[in-house]
Amino acid sequence: MIKERHYIHGDQMEGDPSRFYCSACDVFFTEDHFFGQGEKCCNHWDRYDSAIKMLGKSEKNHRDFGRSINSPNVFRS
Repeated sequence: MIKERHYIHGDQMEGDPSRFYCSACDVFFTEDHFFGQGEKCCNHWDRYDSAIKMLGKSEKNHRDFGRSINSPNVFRS
C-alpha cells in the first residue's frame, strides 16, 4: 500500500484529472504545458523517460517510490 503519493513528470493529479505534474517546475499544469507550441521549461519527453527508466518495470520500485505502476500520465495513452 502506498503511504504518501509521489509524482513523476507528467503524472495526472489525483482529484483533478485535468492537471499533470511538471517535475521541472514542481507544479501541476494542463496538457498545454507539455504539448503547446510556446517556450518549453525542459525537454518533457526526456524527463518522463528518465523517471520511467529509474523506476523500471518493477511494481515494487514504483510502490516504494510512492506511485502505482499504472498511474495515469500525460505521456501514456
